Amino acid sequence: MTIPAGLRRTVLRAQRDTGFLAAGVLPHLALVPVWAWAAATTARTGNWLFTVSMSAALVLLGTPVLTAVQRARHRVLIGVDVPRLTPTAPEQWTWASTARWLAATRPWRKIGYHLLLGPLLALLELLVLAVAAACLAGVIAYAWSWALPTAIRQDWFGYLTQLSNTQRLDSSSCAPCPGPRGQ
Repeated sequence: MTIPAGLRRTVLRAQRDTGFLAAGVLPHLALVPVWAWAAATTARTGNWLFTVSMSAALVLLGTPVLTAVQRARHRVLIGVDVPRLTPTAPEQWTWASTARWLAATRPWRKIGYHLLLGPLLALLELLVLAVAAACLAGVIAYAWSWALPTAIRQDWFGYLTQLSNTQRLDSSSCAPCPGPRGQ
């Protein structure tokens, strides 16, 4: 059996896109445990200063790693190379040089992506994957029902019922057809 080139491209692209979505769920959910820990610790102890400082440190340490993971996922799975902003690190770290370095690397955009947009994207990716799985199951079930023998399909009543070629409709049960022959 030969698969047409257009269908082959479509199937390969669907496979690539599905793999891309599936590979993005865990990195997008990576900082959710930090949220959960911060909320639970603040509710339990009431010490929001400790919780905010620890979660901010975890987010600042985790953001470059998650950004590298996302860049690698884009490069490997869909062939898109996301350029890296690499400012030079100052020779001596002061408050002013740290502020300039943070302004040059734009970490707040990355932190906002991983903290706010990441969980939403993970939810949408899971939704798309669930709908795709349901569609695939529906197509397979529909195709499977047509692979059954005709006698079994005729016992079912519904839109999957098919009349075999050997059966004929009884002309007395049909209403007269309009037109020259039915008059």
